[in-house]
Amino acid sequence: MIIKKIDDAEIHGWFARPVYYKPNLLSNDLTDFLRNKKQHLTRPENFNVDTSHYNYDLKEDLPTVTQHFLQHVKIFLKEMGYNTDNVNINNMWFNCSYKGDSLHRHTHRNTLISGAYYVKSNNDDKIYFHNYDEMTREPENFNNLSADRVEYKCTENTLLLFKSDLPHSTNTQTGEEKITISFNVS
Repeated sequence: MIIKKIDDAEIHGWFARPVYYKPNLLSNDLTDFLRNKKQHLTRPENFNVDTSHYNYDLKEDLPTVTQHFLQHVKIFLKEMGYNTDNVNINNMWFNCSYKGDSLHRHTHRNTLISGAYYVKSNNDDKIYFHNYDEMTREPENFNNLSADRVEYKCTENTLLLFKSDLPHSTNTQTGEEKITISFNVS
């Protein structure tokens, strides 16, 4: 894939790290529903947010939402050349984070696609996707050919999908509350 032409030379881009971005996905507000499920939240020592990841699977209580997410996962996978016949959401959980919270850089093992849907967020909330390449010298001026990370605002009612091995993290939260539904697909 040609990214840029310079006289008679070309810069090719390979090994894409796509992120699927779908704003305005759901019309229903899930904030109150999830706040009523806070008894399922814990704060594991390796997390800096409250999560239901280890003790409550949201997909059982939100089958319609799960189907909406799965529909977009299949679109994303087809665009990348995958067969989607046996694709399923393995697990779905929610995170609640508060002022001062953040998620450290991490990946999701043993899955193909991961997703984040922002139920409630603040203008300053961001998710960062990181490049793998930590072996080369950093450029003096980062650009789209050398960026080591990209950021997305955590906009309410927006779904982000990405390959599960793509390292990601969040900024330190400045707002009072953020609620995110996350899931893994195989």
